[in-house]
Amino acid sequence: MNDEALDGSPDAASLGVWRLVGLGMVFVGNIVGGLVLGWLADQHWNTSPVFVLSGIGLGMVTAFVSAWLQIRSFLRT
Repeated sequence: MNDEALDGSPDAASLGVWRLVGLGMVFVGNIVGGLVLGWLADQHWNTSPVFVLSGIGLGMVTAFVSAWLQIRSFLRT
């Protein structure tokens, strides 16, 4: 069915889906961002794979914290 109500506004189900898509994008973005920054640091200081692994770990921590905060705010509404 159409994901817009009769008045042209999106319904609650489609808004929930887009919030989950955004959550996934933030999750992946944090991990990939940590990976890229770690790779750049390793290239600069020639310390491979120290900063790549640290960046992935830090990206995972920030991804989980961000996901937890978004899920908590979603459940409160």
